[in-house]
Amino acid sequence: MRYNINVLVGDFSMAGRAVSGRRKAVRRFAGETAASILAENDFGRGREVIVLSGGDFSSVDWIDALTDYIGPCHGVIATWTAAAAAADLDRVERWIGENRILSCEWIVDRSFQNRQPAICQAFRDRFGDASIRVAATHAKFSLLWNDDGWRVVALTSANLNQNSRIEFFHAADDADLFTQMREMVDDIFAAQQLGLGFESDAGAAMALKALKRKALTERAEREGIGVMSEVSLR
Repeated sequence: MRYNINVLVGDFSMAGRAVSGRRKAVRRFAGETAASILAENDFGRGREVIVLSGGDFSSVDWIDALTDYIGPCHGVIATWTAAAAAADLDRVERWIGENRILSCEWIVDRSFQNRQPAICQAFRDRFGDASIRVAATHAKFSLLWNDDGWRVVALTSANLNQNSRIEFFHAADDADLFTQMREMVDDIFAAQQLGLGFESDAGAAMALKALKRKALTERAEREGIGVMSEVSLR
């Protein structure tokens, strides 16, 4: 049986969950740093911090402050673009050289290459196509984890660079949320061959199509429709 995405819409969102009593939500518009916000709100094991800021720090500053708590860790960074953040990319590369970040995987949008091809090529040369997937994405998040049991998810409205606008930053040491996000990252990496997303829009579209196809199949099974042999995706 053939299903069209316009008829049966795939839902690959995270599962709902109860609001945690270990969450702190704050507004900080007086020049606070990422490190000071995490400290004053007691970030740590099993803790979650949500903040609205005035753009006084970048997503890389946020990750940097989180690694002070976590210690050496592996990372995933998803961002719409890294084009305006050469200095921030320098910092990430330095973290890897210092074993602050033990490994780093990236998810970026196809438009990154279209808008800034020279910077995108330098980005690929630094981190390697094996560590990068290109998708139709506007999501900005990071995953940080290590063998000591840290499983941190960081969600932001910001790209890597600092931007003098109201921005949203979040961090949670939450194994369940981490597992769901990590599974999605694994699906994206499995859906695309090395470098293919940089070569064409069709290659970049593979990741989102794979997520939708998986969600449609799971939904069909859940609702007793049966496993779909083919899914039409636009």
